[in-house]
Amino acid sequence: MPDPFASLVHEKFVCLTTYRRNGAAVPTPMWFVPGDGVLYMRTDERSGKAKRIRLNGRAAVAPSDFRGRPTGRHIECEARLVPAAEMPFVDEGIKKKYGFMKKLVDLRSRLTGVRITCIEIRPA
Repeated sequence: MPDPFASLVHEKFVCLTTYRRNGAAVPTPMWFVPGDGVLYMRTDERSGKAKRIRLNGRAAVAPSDFRGRPTGRHIECEARLVPAAEMPFVDEGIKKKYGFMKKLVDLRSRLTGVRITCIEIRPA
């Protein structure tokens, strides 16, 4: 079976859409790293998207610009949260792909006490 995320490998951003309890879609631009038919992302464990994923793993991803405007078709997915400590390769992959910008985000996270978790995205 072909990798449904293969078309995203060279993209810088994806639009991650998660769903509220009432079914309303909430799109968010995200950095990501691909890995063997799976996408990985990082987020604040207290963020809205993390809360929505904990309640309902339904999600969708699409290539997007840095503002989250989709530039391609959405792919229906299942999302789950994984402790960042269990996924050091995600941090390394994002560091390679996004460089200096990741350093700025990490600095802000340290200064504000943000705890990071990883999001694992699999095709539905």
